[in-house]
Amino acid sequence: MALVALAAGASAQLYPSAWLRLTDDSNWDRHASWSPDQQSLAFVRDHGSGMHLVVIDADGSNRRELTDGTDFLFHPSWFPDGDRVVVDVQNKGLVVIDLATGDQEFLFEPGPSPQTPALSPDGLRLAYGATTPEHSSNLYVSDLDGGNAVRLTNHENQDNNPTWAPDGSAIAFESQRESPPGVFVINVDGSGLRRITPDTMQGLQPSWSPDGTRIAFAGYESGNENLYVVNVDGSGLRRLTLSERSVGPEFPAWSPDGRFLAFHAFGHGNADIFLLDMAVAMSAVLDESWGSLKSETAP
Repeated sequence: MALVALAAGASAQLYPSAWLRLTDDSNWDRHASWSPDQQSLAFVRDHGSGMHLVVIDADGSNRRELTDGTDFLFHPSWFPDGDRVVVDVQNKGLVVIDLATGDQEFLFEPGPSPQTPALSPDGLRLAYGATTPEHSSNLYVSDLDGGNAVRLTNHENQDNNPTWAPDGSAIAFESQRESPPGVFVINVDGSGLRRITPDTMQGLQPSWSPDGTRIAFAGYESGNENLYVVNVDGSGLRRLTLSERSVGPEFPAWSPDGRFLAFHAFGHGNADIFLLDMAVAMSAVLDESWGSLKSETAP
C-alpha cells in the first residue's frame, strides 16, 4: 500500500512524531474516519456556509465530494460493508449516505437531535449522545432506526463522542460529569462505568484501538492540547504529540490495522487532516524543549 511507504519516509524526517499531511485546503477539514478496508478516509470540509462530506484515498489522492455543501455535517462513521457512512446532520438528525450514489436515508426524524454517532462493529446498532428532557446530553444505544433505544447514562451534564470496543461489549465516551471532563468507559448493559483518563487533565474525543487494548484521545494539560493514548484500565498514559496550541490535534481515529492515527489539526491557519505513525510515536522520546510539533506535506 502506497501509504505505508509514504508514512515511513516522512517519519524519518520528523521529530518527535510523524505527521503526514493528507489535506491542504483553505477550508476546514475535520472529523476523519477510516474505511473498514483502510483504503479511504471520510471527513467533513467546512466552507463556512455549509459542509461537504468528502472521501479521499488513504494517500490523500482521489478526492470526492458526496454532498452539495448546504448542510452542516459531523462525525462520519462507516458501515462494515464500506459502501455507506452515517453522519450527524445539524437540525435533521442522523443520515446514511451511499458513497456510490450520494443517496441519503434519514434514520431519525428532526427534533432533539442525536449527535456524534458511532456504529457498532457489526453495523447493527448505534451509540450516540442525545438531548434529554432535562436538557443534558446522555449516552444511548439503539437500532439503526432508533428503535429499542437504551439510555446508558443519566445525569445533568454532557456525554458525547462514543467509540465502541472492537468486540462490541463496551463504549468509551467523553463526559462533563466531573471537572475537568474526561474519558469514561461503560459496558453496553450500563454496568462498569469508570473514568480512564487522569482526573487532573481534560480528556476528550476517545477512539478505541482495533486490538481493544488502548484508547487514544485529545487531552488538555498546561493550556495545550495534544493526542494521548491510555490503556483501557487507565494505566500506561502516554502523550503522542508535542504541541503548544490551546487548540491542537483533535479527534484521533485509529486505522483498522492500528498503525496510524488520523486526526485534524491546524495547518496553515485552517484545519487539515494528518496521520500519525504510531510505531514512531510510541518509540519517540518527547523533548520538552523542542517546541511545537512540525508537519509535512506528503511528497
